[in-house]
Amino acid sequence: LTPPHSQSYGMHSDVMDAFMVQLGGSKSWKVCDVTSWMAPGERYDQVPVKLNGTCEVVLMQKGDVMYLPYGTLHQASTSSDYSMHLTVNIERQYYVWL
Repeated sequence: LTPPHSQSYGMHSDVMDAFMVQLGGSKSWKVCDVTSWMAPGERYDQVPVKLNGTCEVVLMQKGDVMYLPYGTLHQASTSSDYSMHLTVNIERQYYVWL
């Protein structure tokens, strides 16, 4: 449960794929079309500018689901209402065939 007028960690990426399921209220997500691994060592809030990327604001409302692939830069915030979302992380499995 996220209180009104709150913000997540700032621009960041996760090390696994994630589905964001909005359970109640609404939440605004800033999602960028470049990934963190495209600019190692850079501050995440600078990556979209340096790589000519764009970011879009997506308003999630109750019942919406959003998929964020590994490394996708994103940031979440709430407005004057509460928000509740569930993050379902999917860990990638890497196999090596010999």
